[in-house]
Amino acid sequence: MNELWRELRIGDRVQVVSWPEELVRERLHRETIELYEWLLETGTYLIVEKFDHLGIPYGKVLREDEIGQVHEYAGLNHSGICLKKDP
Repeated sequence: MNELWRELRIGDRVQVVSWPEELVRERLHRETIELYEWLLETGTYLIVEKFDHLGIPYGKVLREDEIGQVHEYAGLNHSGICLKKDP
């Protein structure tokens, strides 16, 4: 399992580059599956915005859906992510 998530800080830009090994599709909500598929397809970065009471980082992204622009959050305590390095 990738432990990169333990190093994340507020403001970090994180990209989902492969389906996380820890996430079993059959156990996820349809909306979660759609979000991860969209992140993989588009290469969009999430911005780490907060940590929960367990220290799990959450990334935020703005995207369009059938009702307009929505902010979506994803927990980032899994494999399949990479940190965008500043140039």
